[in-house]
Amino acid sequence: SLGLVLGGSRKLSATSAGVVIENGTLSAKGGAVFNEDSADVDFRIESNDNSHLFFINGGANKIGIGAAPTDKVGTGGLEITVGTNDPNLVLTTTDADANLGPNLTLYRNSSSPADSDTIGIIAFDGRNDNSQDVIYARQISKIIDASDGTEDGQLTLQTMVAGTIRDRLNITPTEISLNEDSQDVDFRVESNDDANMLFVDGGNNAVGIATNSPVLDSGRGLVVHGGASIARVELRNDDSGGAATDGGFLTFGGNQDLFLGNRENATVQFWNNGSERMRILSDGALN
Repeated sequence: SLGLVLGGSRKLSATSAGVVIENGTLSAKGGAVFNEDSADVDFRIESNDNSHLFFINGGANKIGIGAAPTDKVGTGGLEITVGTNDPNLVLTTTDADANLGPNLTLYRNSSSPADSDTIGIIAFDGRNDNSQDVIYARQISKIIDASDGTEDGQLTLQTMVAGTIRDRLNITPTEISLNEDSQDVDFRVESNDDANMLFVDGGNNAVGIATNSPVLDSGRGLVVHGGASIARVELRNDDSGGAATDGGFLTFGGNQDLFLGNRENATVQFWNNGSERMRILSDGALN
């Protein structure tokens, strides 16, 4: 082995295993190149309590921060590992203006971009109880139309449902769709004091207002549930006005009575087989 001693202290040692800097620092004025001959050797920087704070796997062409890179990252990729729930990656900008920042860009720099190309995926992976890696959720972006001047894109949110990854939300150039894969899953909107203000029953093909059990006698339809109060459907347009005293209504009362009403100075008409069969005039007379 060879060594360099300065001021009575060993600063550098060279052995068959490599070169070790001891009791000092390494600095370079100008450029510095490591592994110029492209050998299958690794590069490692050790911190106070982490032997692989920065690690380049020379044979696999991967970079690891916090640990050696695993097979989860591809060739030329970077893997950041921490042993706590603290953030793995923080992007900071000190710019004080009102523009966007910090910025994170996923860039698919294709030489032949085409319709339906996938241009980015953010995956949320974990393990199952059989020690297997599972994609539990992911976001996917793709090109719908790559034509100059008429470009269109799509963003899809997927989750794992019963062992299969499924589309849950699709934002396309022409629509926003939920449950595109037609699974037996429900859609629910909660109001201030009603957990089921709007409920779509995916298995029974029914829509509920203020109920999570919109049971129908047959077919597909809408159920309005009034709870301890009345169930009401209000019908208004621009001519009637939008006040509570305007338009018409269909109400099922607390005493089991059914009300059909028109608050306007107009008729109530009953039609069947394409023709009017009965009319109630504004003064209550039948016509």
